[in-house]
Amino acid sequence: MGDVPPPIDRTPAPGGSTPGGGRGVPRYGWFGGVVEGRVGDPDAMRGVAEQITALGVVACDLEIEGGRFSLLFDDASVPGERLTLDAQNALVDGLQAILRSAAPGTVESTLRGALVYPTSVVETLFAVKDDQFVPVSRRRDLDEHDRAHAPDAGGERSASGDALARLGTKRGLALLALIVLASGLFAWNRGYFGLLRDTLFSPDASELAQSTGAFGDALELSVEERFAMYVCTVRRGPAYPGDAEAADRLIDAAVTAEERAAAMAITGGGEIGVVLFDKNRNRLEVAPVALAPLLTDEGASVEVEVRSRLRGQRVELSVDTRPAEPGDGASD
Repeated sequence: MGDVPPPIDRTPAPGGSTPGGGRGVPRYGWFGGVVEGRVGDPDAMRGVAEQITALGVVACDLEIEGGRFSLLFDDASVPGERLTLDAQNALVDGLQAILRSAAPGTVESTLRGALVYPTSVVETLFAVKDDQFVPVSRRRDLDEHDRAHAPDAGGERSASGDALARLGTKRGLALLALIVLASGLFAWNRGYFGLLRDTLFSPDASELAQSTGAFGDALELSVEERFAMYVCTVRRGPAYPGDAEAADRLIDAAVTAEERAAAMAITGGGEIGVVLFDKNRNRLEVAPVALAPLLTDEGASVEVEVRSRLRGQRVELSVDTRPAEPGDGASD
């Protein structure tokens, strides 16, 4: 207790866990919201809050009172040159450090952010799951609301931060609660609720049934969990054809049209689908993956990410790579 915290680790996190998930440096962006809970190490928490502000990505104001803390993030727009991949990773590392200095199991977050690119926006919710911050991102088209946040759009965003400071933290947080409530209603309509719900309450990968479907023992499938995604890995199975004659036998042995399509995809290195089904075999998510790397390397594997879903029950390989449609259960 009371020790000076180590500097925030700016090394990019493995697995692409940055909040943005975008391509290249954005034009501009912003963050806003509150992280609150019970304090574990107040001195360490103060030091981390200072380090987060020093990143130049978002300013934060820490208040500790009665064993509880509130970390308020300014919503001023930030020029894109500050929002580098290293800076984004450092922000996530700083948030994780806040959790380590808080009492376990007590932290709640309304923190969210947006990175604006020329034609699209990557929105991120910073959810807390199992005492870890989990950045949950989605990409959408740019709109007028985003253009109003631009640093040269009149300075309204910075002015709001100054006004919040003049109100004082207590009254400012009360005002922010109303803003968050209004934002929550807006977010519900834009799909945030479903995204956050699926991230926090979807089944663990170990709870999912797995099947190679019509591909049988020619392929093997394994599924692991990474943040809001199921990472699905496909490898050669014990019945994978090792030569041209075995490939011909696999095709000749096919009885149904689906089995023949599966055999053709295996022997030709074609594209197949990794499908997440619900209990009624509605297709919730579909991710295509090409089998070509398996043709020449018996130790090769191919990997694809499938978004986790609350109703997900089974991951299965399929010759059908069509995207899931709302009528198939894509909208919960």
